[in-house]
Amino acid sequence: MAQIMFRPKDMQPFAPARTNQNNVTFHGGRVLDAPVYTPIYLGKYWTTAQGQADKAHNDAFAQEYGTSAHESILKQYNVGQGSFGGSSVVNVANPSRVTEDDVQKLVKQQLASGAVKPNAQGVYTVVLPPGTILDAGDVTSEDGLGGFHGSYNDAGGKKVYYAVIAYSKGNNGIDFDGNAQDNISITESHEWDEAATDPDVNNGTLGWYNDKLNMELSDEAISQLSLSDAFGTDNGFVVQKEWSNKDGQFEVTPK
Repeated sequence: MAQIMFRPKDMQPFAPARTNQNNVTFHGGRVLDAPVYTPIYLGKYWTTAQGQADKAHNDAFAQEYGTSAHESILKQYNVGQGSFGGSSVVNVANPSRVTEDDVQKLVKQQLASGAVKPNAQGVYTVVLPPGTILDAGDVTSEDGLGGFHGSYNDAGGKKVYYAVIAYSKGNNGIDFDGNAQDNISITESHEWDEAATDPDVNNGTLGWYNDKLNMELSDEAISQLSLSDAFGTDNGFVVQKEWSNKDGQFEVTPK
């Protein structure tokens, strides 16, 4: 899996970014040339008035993201235009804790039931409700884990791509700006960019990766920039800055 985790406050950032330090290189793995972003909202929260408002905002973000200026940064990494694959709500009691195994089981159930459509380039993104702890085994959202992405092989041996996003607010997840809707879209942009450029990080050959720093593309900004400088706004939605080999800088949109 690839995690997005806020570095400890007492950890000093890296030296100012240098192109030869931050450039990612291609390792021969798969890259998504037409990613399909498909949110799966877990828990009864998403049926409440505030939950429905959060869902509407996030669905609008997912619809816009594939054609956004921000996502176009990824063209240099052979990622093509993305699209929205629809969304679903799993109306069950809000879980207290969710693991990677839980995420994989939920995606399998949603695909089997037809609640979401199968697509070879789908990124099935489980969005957790407020207060649910995301547990990656060695770290949780209470420690500053915002989300992660990965893949599994279905019964036919085909890859299925997924991500999971904590409802970051306060001490759970990464509270970038105090606005949960922004925190979700920032974390999604991080995970979606990595799922497109390095989808098989935990289950196959690497795609685009930084060997010098031992990081995926989106990890670089979150590890090197201050929390307040790690994001910006593109077309009304808040996203994480991304490293551009071409432009030699972290950016919200291409030069």
